[in-house]
Amino acid sequence: MKKKIRGKFLLKGISISMLLLFFTPNKMTGQSYPDQVQLPNVNYETYQQPGISLPGYLETFTESLSGSSVTRISDRNIFNVTGQRLRHNYSRDQTWNSDETLIKMAGYPAAILDAETYEFLYWSDIPSYGRWSHTQPNIMYGTDGNTFVSHNVNSNQRTVLHRFSNYASVDFGFGEGNQDKFDRYVGLIGKNGNNSTLIVYDIQNNVVTGTKDIGSNGNELDWFSVSQLGGFAVAQYKDNGTGATAGIKSYNINMTNEQHIYHNTEHGDLGVDAYGNEVIVEYGGESEWNSNFSLYMARLDGQGVTKLFPYINGKGIWGGHISTQNVDRPGWAYISEQCCPNNPVAPAEIFAIKLDGSGTIERYGKHNAAPSSYLHETQVVPNRNGTKMIFASNWNDSAVMSQSGSPSFVLEYPQVSQGMTVNAGNDVSVCEGQSTNLTAYGTGGTNFTWSTGETTQNIEVTPSQTTTYTVTLTDNSGNSVTDEVVVTVKSLPVANAGEDVTINEGESVTLTATGGDTFLWNTSETSASITVNPTVTTTYTVQVIRQGCSSEDTVVVSVTPTPITADAGDDTTICEGESVTLTASGGSDYEWSTGETSQSITVNPTTTTNYTVTVSNGQTSASDSVLVTVNPLPTANAGSDITITDGESTTLTATGGTLYVWSTGETTSSILVSPTQTTTYSVQVTENNCSSEAIVTVTVEGTGPTVTADAGEDVTICENASTTLTASGGTSYEWSTGETTQSIEVTPSTTTTYTVLVSDGNSSDSDTVLVTVNPLPSASAGYDITITAGASTTLNASGGTEFLWSTGATSQNLTVWPTETTTYSVTVTENNCSSQDSVTVFVMPEEPVVEANAGDDVTICENATTTLSASGGSIYEWSTGETTQSITVNPVTTTTYTVHVSEGNVTDSDTVQVTVSPLPNVVTSDDPTIEYGQYTTLSASGGTDYIWSTGETTQQISVSPTYTSIYTVTVSNNGCARTENIQVNVVDLVSADAGEDVEICADGDDNTSATLRATGGLYYQWSTGETTQSITVSPEESTEYEVMVSNGFNYETDRVNVYVNPCLSTVEPEVVNTEMLVFPNPATSEINVKVSGFDNDTKINIYDMLGRLIQTNSIGTTSHGAVTKKINVSNLPRGMVLVTLNQNGKVHTKKIVLN
Repeated sequence: MKKKIRGKFLLKGISISMLLLFFTPNKMTGQSYPDQVQLPNVNYETYQQPGISLPGYLETFTESLSGSSVTRISDRNIFNVTGQRLRHNYSRDQTWNSDETLIKMAGYPAAILDAETYEFLYWSDIPSYGRWSHTQPNIMYGTDGNTFVSHNVNSNQRTVLHRFSNYASVDFGFGEGNQDKFDRYVGLIGKNGNNSTLIVYDIQNNVVTGTKDIGSNGNELDWFSVSQLGGFAVAQYKDNGTGATAGIKSYNINMTNEQHIYHNTEHGDLGVDAYGNEVIVEYGGESEWNSNFSLYMARLDGQGVTKLFPYINGKGIWGGHISTQNVDRPGWAYISEQCCPNNPVAPAEIFAIKLDGSGTIERYGKHNAAPSSYLHETQVVPNRNGTKMIFASNWNDSAVMSQSGSPSFVLEYPQVSQGMTVNAGNDVSVCEGQSTNLTAYGTGGTNFTWSTGETTQNIEVTPSQTTTYTVTLTDNSGNSVTDEVVVTVKSLPVANAGEDVTINEGESVTLTATGGDTFLWNTSETSASITVNPTVTTTYTVQVIRQGCSSEDTVVVSVTPTPITADAGDDTTICEGESVTLTASGGSDYEWSTGETSQSITVNPTTTTNYTVTVSNGQTSASDSVLVTVNPLPTANAGSDITITDGESTTLTATGGTLYVWSTGETTSSILVSPTQTTTYSVQVTENNCSSEAIVTVTVEGTGPTVTADAGEDVTICENASTTLTASGGTSYEWSTGETTQSIEVTPSTTTTYTVLVSDGNSSDSDTVLVTVNPLPSASAGYDITITAGASTTLNASGGTEFLWSTGATSQNLTVWPTETTTYSVTVTENNCSSQDSVTVFVMPEEPVVEANAGDDVTICENATTTLSASGGSIYEWSTGETTQSITVNPVTTTTYTVHVSEGNVTDSDTVQVTVSPLPNVVTSDDPTIEYGQYTTLSASGGTDYIWSTGETTQQISVSPTYTSIYTVTVSNNGCARTENIQVNVVDLVSADAGEDVEICADGDDNTSATLRATGGLYYQWSTGETTQSITVSPEESTEYEVMVSNGFNYETDRVNVYVNPCLSTVEPEVVNTEMLVFPNPATSEINVKVSGFDNDTKINIYDMLGRLIQTNSIGTTSHGAVTKKINVSNLPRGMVLVTLNQNGKVHTKKIVLN
């Protein structure tokens, strides 16, 4: 569906009359065109009614202005359709196929006509906005979902050429797009919800050459297409102006280099001017009339706008349509101008205007269409060489104008015989190394022969230099004519990306390409110079373009990694036998000469050693070394041992180093000592920070017979214990026990004093020592105890002040949990004397231990279930009455469940809480009803997360289903989700049909009646005032009845005549009531069709809401009886479908919904 801005027109399901113009060429060899005249010398008439009434189907008459013959070629009764399917589509949609043997009409399926006889051939299920291929006669291109397809109109076979998986759907330029004349590039619009992307697709190489994301601005877009020669992509927005979403923008095929071409957005088409420049031809609109021109031409390369048609003295053109589909006749645009209330003297005819600004036109004839709604406008489309035209007309017929469409016509311009002619086609230019197709056209001959030797009408050539090709057309008598075509070979530009360059890591460099006018780097930049800063060596490619030809060159940017500095650390010195840690820096990876690969290593060399480390960062490396000097330990010498007499002094001298520290604290190499007894002295000798130690002993001898006896310190022992007494002070000893050794062992039972006599041979002395005997403590561990298994008990010790249990515990009281009979011992200490005792804890078998566990608390969503599992015993009983270990519950509110767990006679219980979280309170928009082609917004609320059956995750989505559809949305909140449905009801476009005219008879005062039944909508309003779909009338004289049919959005009217004639016979015909029922409705996998009143084999057809046949079934012979047919519909698309039964002109239709 298409709606132009400012209320100009609305395209819906229509049936418009169509005209086809045919002219014998006179410009090109074998072709003629009308005489050329200059503007503004043409005097246009105010619109007048046609001189003859509406012709019948295939009826021919002569058109008065040009002498052309006009033939009516369509009729809704012959085609058995109404509305749009009786006319061609739009002025920008080429109607003829590539060899001009077929004509396609609008709608789905589309009528295919014989382009010579204009007779109906067949219906073809063409793709959405299908466009004829320029090179393959039976092929059309179009879109289907998110695929670009080719469609064979003869076989109805469809082939997917490319699937655009990143988009939910793709559109062929919003109905006004075309591929280029070479069938290479095509402009598409990718859709994801409200987001749109402009896409240029290369059909021949199956690649996307460029995209431009325009987001929600797609809603502001009128159409998108590639240009006729494939040099540009063009987007026209709905609003006038120069803003981002206004006027007309052009791009290169890579969707870069955006240029604002023109600010006005009226009707127009993309073509080629008289000088070979690609242009758009546009109406200027009312706002342009102040500049006295109402038709403009703008170059797509942005190099200017040319005024074409003057608006002078209140005369001009406005409100019609432009077509440049004459791709093999560049330099002309075809105009179908319809006068309108604002411009009553506009040229109400069809003409061509030369695209050079000279004001030259060719007048082709009147279209005979009265001013009316957009559905009755002419919409001229020329064939590829501009010698034929097809257009629509209402013929100023009130009956036609009241209907949804008009019949179609063919207009043939008188042909002038040219004899045998041949045309080799227009001169072309190619790039060096490229191929091009040459096609010859001719009349009067049968055989084509090219200068290459080939004998086909089409040849492919790849000249290496500019070449003239000659084609000869020969007839059966040997007569021949020739024509030439020049193929200019343009040399390829010499692409130069510059010399290879080397930079340091982190630096940038500017690359400059030469050799062309346009540049495209593999970085997507399009300037001649680009600045790059690669981190690694990179090859850059530039495509250099000049005069449409391109070549490539590359440049290598080598990146030298930043050098690293290895540092093994400072040299170090250690002493013999020591270790040292070496730590390197400067990189990320390390390898030492020891083989180790850590940043730090520990070494202990025995001699001075040089260690090397290699440092790297993955790209470069460096080395460094560290010297570990090993100093030997000094040889310390404190001198020889010395003996002196008590009271003497002596000097001790150390050697072997430079620093000395004696055990006396002195730090000189020599010290003076005066020991009173034999003494050992040590000295630490240091040299080069390394140290070693030496000792020397000074023995002190006595000077006389003095003896000092020492029996030792008094001793305390425990009862029954022994102790050793040692005396000193002489050379011989005698104890009071009689023993004569220096040391004796005694075991007194009570406290005892021992005396020792000490002598040295010269003198003697005596001393005593006291051995105190402490009694042993009376240790008690307590009485033996009996406990139950699993129980504990406390043991209590006594008899002393310190306690040590066999368990290791040191407290007086000990708590134990033995699992079997166990003896515990305790050591009791008093006055450092100890004794032991033990106690036995007898363990009796225990009662079973039961510890009920109902599991962790659970949170579930409303209406959900959960499984509760208990543990801790062998027998379970839940508060629900269930006795299994696990139970499944689905509480409606938060509930606490209790479980009793038993083992033997022991029982325990536990509880678990199941918290029930409510489902989100989902509120959705009401079920909307829309007209086919409209969008509606669906919304949901009540949660935090949303996911629709379309895959979208926003709170609102915009949809435009082609049939009644159910959308689901799942709303989540706090982990709980609820799914709701919204049904979008799609009503058909209005196509009012009051039915066929009816004849009834009247006999005197007794009139028969007629039942009138309208179709094409939901609501009906008859001129009788009745509002039912069918009415019964009994007019006394022939009467015209009008019905207004509405779908709740739009309405149309239609009329039907009831002719009253005298009754000629009183024989009553057999009355057979026919009926069809379809149930159930809605249905899922199967429907029942019950019919009655049909007397022979009957076909039941099922159509989708686009009118496409999707299933056919035979119901068998009914013989007026009732029969029911079961039909499998499980493989049909979901949504609303039409079930129809047609026999002998009587049609029954039922709508059903497939869920």
